[in-house]
Amino acid sequence: MFEFVLNILAIRVNNTSKGPAIGRISDDSDLIPKIKKGDMSAFKMLVERHKKRAFFAALGMVGDREAALDLTQDAWVAVFRGIGVFKDGQPFYPWFYRILMNLCKNHLRHRKVVDRVIAGNRDDDCFSEAEGAVFDTDSLVEQREAKALVWRAIDCLPQDQREVILLAHFEGLSYEDIAELVGVPIGTVMSRLFYARKKLAEKLGPVYNE
Repeated sequence: MFEFVLNILAIRVNNTSKGPAIGRISDDSDLIPKIKKGDMSAFKMLVERHKKRAFFAALGMVGDREAALDLTQDAWVAVFRGIGVFKDGQPFYPWFYRILMNLCKNHLRHRKVVDRVIAGNRDDDCFSEAEGAVFDTDSLVEQREAKALVWRAIDCLPQDQREVILLAHFEGLSYEDIAELVGVPIGTVMSRLFYARKKLAEKLGPVYNE
């Protein structure tokens, strides 16, 4: 049941056009040199290429739409100002992702009252039923309650564990891709996921242990 609850939360690009772009990390080598030369159209193309994925990554970490939007915008400003130090030939998104996550983590550290949106902000736009599926009212309510419980449990995780859970279960990334994004060895990713899943199982087990 625990795996089922995680699965119903997963955001897959083939289920919704509003979800994050999922797949292998692009190096964006077609745009970076142009941006370094001041090509604003190339920068706009870069933003368009990654803005949904970036927004959903921030939303998963901070749980607030307005804050997530502000943080992603701040990250893009930081990219524009600092693109000159970006090393040519390296994938862009992992570099950008670390900038974004640093902003998110700073935001969380300085936020005195954590008022995460559990069912509304995430579900209304981010979750869609599979094509052709029909849900009765009771089933839909049960799913929304399940999601709320899982989000509360995820909120209690340390930031580094929350981050890898979101990347693994919401973006569906491999250990290798997570390691590249977060900037840690694969073994560290596996360890963080192990302890994150263990903590979630401990919190959700009494509710979903059937």
